[in-house]
Amino acid sequence: MPFVPLVLPAGTTADDEQLVRDRLDPLLADVHAMLCLPRRDVEGLEAGCNLSAALTLLDVVSGVSRWLYGTPTNFGKSGESFKCLLAEFYPWSEERHIAGAMLGMDAAEALYQGFRNPLAHALGHYAMGEKSPFLGVTIKVLKDEHGMRDDELGRIESSVSRSPSFVVPTLATDSATPIGRTYTKLTVKCLYWGVRRLVHDTLLARHFEHGGFVHAGDAPGIIASLAASTTVSTALDVLPLETLPKTDK
Repeated sequence: MPFVPLVLPAGTTADDEQLVRDRLDPLLADVHAMLCLPRRDVEGLEAGCNLSAALTLLDVVSGVSRWLYGTPTNFGKSGESFKCLLAEFYPWSEERHIAGAMLGMDAAEALYQGFRNPLAHALGHYAMGEKSPFLGVTIKVLKDEHGMRDDELGRIESSVSRSPSFVVPTLATDSATPIGRTYTKLTVKCLYWGVRRLVHDTLLARHFEHGGFVHAGDAPGIIASLAASTTVSTALDVLPLETLPKTDK
């Protein structure tokens, strides 16, 4: 199935549309291709590209936080922009009913400290520290074992709402308190749909902030995202350094 470009909300400026078509769509098209892997029937395509797909999607979030969400006053504060964008515009509201889901700023912190930075800068090594959330000793990036079917991939790229077939959240953990966690799992297909929705809702908010009219068909996305950012409370805290589990050197 061919890649479906991002659907832009009415009122998107020409500059923003060019950014999406020239920069974001090509990156998301790469993820589309990676979601079709592995192809165990084709020699050389047995790899799933789990880490590469996750890193590309988190790179999209980083770019959106810089060019569509950030302002000149917070340039140089990329981490804060990244996390605030995710907390405000990722569709966490669609995962509130799923047990074990990390949500809002807690999930944004985990994605930044536990996935984006390690994958981008440290070959995936996650180093716990004073400002890092404890994600457990097992951290996984998951994709479908045999690659996604065309029909499911098509639903992800064409749907405003989260697919009912997604029975897991974007980020799953086994404890509401950091000290009790043994694992944190990132599911790529959920992140793919969520990042596409995040781009749409960020563009819609930009239009609205500049005095534009929000069309009825576009409104549910932004309303749901803003509701999630103001009402979700998961009691997931950043673990202070002094209480981190000690390991033998």
